Amino acid sequence: MPSLEEVKLKVGQVITEDWFTNLYEVLKETREQSAVTYEGHIRRDLLPEEDLKVILGDPTLRIKEVHVGTGYATYEFYVADKPVIKDGDPVTIIDEPHLLAKKIKYDAPDYIDVFSPDITMLYSGRARTKLLLAEDAYLYLKWIPKDETEILMDERRLDGRKFHEGDFTVEKDDKLNYRIRPTTTVSIFVYNIKTSGSLS
Repeated sequence: MPSLEEVKLKVGQVITEDWFTNLYEVLKETREQSAVTYEGHIRRDLLPEEDLKVILGDPTLRIKEVHVGTGYATYEFYVADKPVIKDGDPVTIIDEPHLLAKKIKYDAPDYIDVFSPDITMLYSGRARTKLLLAEDAYLYLKWIPKDETEILMDERRLDGRKFHEGDFTVEKDDKLNYRIRPTTTVSIFVYNIKTSGSLS
C-alpha cells in the first residue's frame, strides 16, 4: 500500500499510470479507514482529542434530531431552555418555582387554616412547601382537587426549630391550605412548579 507521501507530486515529476494507481489506492484506503464516510455513515467511536473541549452544533446552527440508545451528561442538561432535574422516574423538566403564598413568624391558631382564602394552583405540576415551626407540632395539608368539594387531609408530625420541605403533585385549579396543631409560630412558603414535560 503506497503512502500519502509517495503520491505527493514533486516539481517536474511526470504523471504516470502507476502514479494514478497509487493515488487511487491511497484514496480508497483513506475512505475505508475513515471513522465517518463521505455519505455521513459512522463506522466507529468518535472520540475528541481533548476532554470537554469539542462543541457539537451551535445556538444558530443546530442539529435537527438526535436518536440515541443511552445518554450520559456530566453537568447540566437543558430541554426547551429548561433544566432537566432528576429526582425520580420519569425525569421531569420543570420551570422555576412560582411563589404563591407566604407567612413569616405567623402565630397559627390551633387547627385553623393558615391562609385565607385557600391557595389556588396556577399550573399543573407540583406544590412545594417550605416551613419552619417554633415548636414540635402536627402539620395538616388540606387538598381540594379541582371540580371537587371534598376536603382531603394529610397529617404529619414535624420537629420544631428545623426547616422542612416537601413536594405534592397538583393539577391546575387544585386548592391547598395548611393547619397546625397545637398553636405555634410558623414561617411557611408555598410554591407552584409548572411541569413543562417529561422524559420517560
